[in-house]
Amino acid sequence: LKGIRVRLEEMKGQIDAWDNKIKNLAMGAEGIEREKRYLERLRDNHEGFQHGVKQFLKSARSESFYSGVIGPVAEHLHVEEDDALAISTALGYGGQNIILKDDRKIGPILSYLKSRKMGRLTFLPLNNLTARSLPGDLLRQTAIPFRVASDCVSCEDSLRPVANFLLGRIPLV
Repeated sequence: LKGIRVRLEEMKGQIDAWDNKIKNLAMGAEGIEREKRYLERLRDNHEGFQHGVKQFLKSARSESFYSGVIGPVAEHLHVEEDDALAISTALGYGGQNIILKDDRKIGPILSYLKSRKMGRLTFLPLNNLTARSLPGDLLRQTAIPFRVASDCVSCEDSLRPVANFLLGRIPLV
């Protein structure tokens, strides 16, 4: 009987230890969920963007021309953490340029901006972008190894012209 009581106490101790682990994991999960909601709010509110860009992205959603808006460059190019600073520097304010499916809706968009005094925004219609690239002989002319910035980002294939247009002529060493 004494052995059973000792074993029972050991099991209670193990149960308490598992309960504590479960509580710690639950608290960690709550923290992760709070951080996720916070980051989603930042994304949805376009935090970090210039006022005019943010205002346009929020207020124009109900307009008929908005179906031609893909969104800001920064939300569509994906970068590995090791390259984030270099790509961010190379893009500069280009990350806030707004990608359009084509240039057919640019008239109504510009009228909308002007009527609401939203300032100047830069639009990149996919049908008007020409790829920029480094001169082909640059590799032979330099002994310094480098990568092309546009090769350091990933994006949907349809948006590759944006990456090539903004980053195709920038070497990263």
